[in-house]
Amino acid sequence: MNTITPIPDIDDPLLTRAELCAESTGELVAIARQLGPDERRVLSMIARRLLDGRGSYGPLDCVADPRDWRAEGAEEALDLSVYLACELLRRG
Repeated sequence: MNTITPIPDIDDPLLTRAELCAESTGELVAIARQLGPDERRVLSMIARRLLDGRGSYGPLDCVADPRDWRAEGAEEALDLSVYLACELLRRG
């Protein structure tokens, strides 16, 4: 079984934002190397969605962004349910 190192502690006062970024990038590369082709494609799709969001909302900042992430997630999950139900009805 592959082991993955944990994400660096973002609250560690000894790590600068640049150091956290470098550690996260290294971790992402290490994880991607362990994935199969389809898993990497899924990861790439998620990364593209992050880039799309960046274009609309600016860089993601999970802490400073005032949005209610739980509410956002619930709304997106409900939207997904609608989309999937529509597709199921379309296919009969």
